Amino acid sequence: MNVVGNDGGFFALAFIPFVTVPLGQGRVSGDSIEGGVGIPWALDVPGWDVGFQSTFSVIHHDVGAGRHAEFANSVSVGHTLVGNLTLSAEFFSSVSTEDRAGWVGTVDTWLTFQVSKNLRLDGGVYIGVTAPADNLHPWIGVTWQY
Repeated sequence: MNVVGNDGGFFALAFIPFVTVPLGQGRVSGDSIEGGVGIPWALDVPGWDVGFQSTFSVIHHDVGAGRHAEFANSVSVGHTLVGNLTLSAEFFSSVSTEDRAGWVGTVDTWLTFQVSKNLRLDGGVYIGVTAPADNLHPWIGVTWQY
């Protein structure tokens, strides 16, 4: 849900509510439903993509029954390398209220290629900088806007 700055201006802010309903073994359990809200915001800096996001989630414990809150924040910058190819970098941080959960911090980088107005290809790697984070998490993706 856009709050301000969707189609112009120096500042943009939105709310992204989400619900996760895992499907497994042919049934949905009320204990497995998770959700939260993301709050992305961006600044219009000529020649650069500058973005921030804070997310609040209520998710199921990794071990045992019950739920806990998680708080995540990220800051990212991107810049066009050549043509439709962009290089981006991000610092991501996540803190959980689950017992014995550690702070997850990663430095992330990725390339994005805008194939057409509605199709984008991207891939990159998340690099863990704290012990609870994965050491290396490579990924690829496709985004299609309809």
